[in-house]
Amino acid sequence: MYAVTPDITFTKDDFGYMLPRDDVAFLNWMNLWMYQMHQKGEFIKLKNKWIAE
Repeated sequence: MYAVTPDITFTKDDFGYMLPRDDVAFLNWMNLWMYQMHQKGEFIKLKNKWIAE
């Protein structure tokens, strides 16, 4: 497992996810899922519900 572009982050949150290095299909699925969740605003809803500001 390895971190992808640790110097260029999308957010400033203290969360990270490690994925198997050679599982490209799973990585693509996770990227699509995260993109769709971000576009729908689901991450903001979850953050507001579960993580205190």
